Amino acid sequence: MNRHHEALNEWQLATDHWIELTLAKYHEWDSDDLTQVFMRGPFAGWSERMVLELAMKMDDANKKVPRHKL
Repeated sequence: MNRHHEALNEWQLATDHWIELTLAKYHEWDSDDLTQVFMRGPFAGWSERMVLELAMKMDDANKKVPRHKL
């Protein structure tokens, strides 16, 4: 496997892990309760609801149209 494929595979695994962790973190929450806004980091200015919605859309896309495994 060349370096490009290795990097792509690592990125895909990291993305899958982030989706899994995010869905687990907010598993018991109602989306109406997710009103906090991140002040720092990669989601600065985003609400928790926005982050959860992104994870849910990504998870749904993975299930509907799974990518090829490298």
